[in-house]
Amino acid sequence: AREDGAEFLGHGASSKSNDQVRFSATVSAIAPDLTVISPWREWHFRTIEEVADYADRHAIAVGEDQRLFSPYTRDVNIWGCRTAGGPLEDPSAEPPADAYTVTRDPREAPDEPVELELEFEQGTPVSIDRMALSPVPLVEKLRTMGAAHGVGRIDHLENRIYGTKIREVYEAPAAAICYAAHAALERI
Repeated sequence: AREDGAEFLGHGASSKSNDQVRFSATVSAIAPDLTVISPWREWHFRTIEEVADYADRHAIAVGEDQRLFSPYTRDVNIWGCRTAGGPLEDPSAEPPADAYTVTRDPREAPDEPVELELEFEQGTPVSIDRMALSPVPLVEKLRTMGAAHGVGRIDHLENRIYGTKIREVYEAPAAAICYAAHAALERI
């Protein structure tokens, strides 16, 4: 932000999320001279449709318009995907199949397991099956392998910082594989 001469940082985290607090606290700690803009909180948007309409009116690119495709909100990154909203708001119901976009349903995964050797250096994974990989390709390969076998699905109820709860499903195959492998190594 400083390299670009910015005075303000804006984010799209909702007023109900822990992320909006994380953004504000982090910027306050490492760049107190910058002002954080939190549209969901400060401008009192109530729905994702209101945010998308605002972006449309002001020609702000926000990526795929989720209003047309899904009742869910999704956050996708290198580790996987977080999905919330829609039918997931009922914690008594199993997550529907369309809540998952990264991993295969474990019931439809191959019957034969895949065995792999994951090497760590000082707690960081550095190779798969003795092939050294830099972090991004390593995570991408683990994500692909794990996703094909339905690894890394997590049905989670999160405590929000403001006292509310939200149910989310996470799909994090690479993280699940790394965690399981490192936990096994720690037992040794």
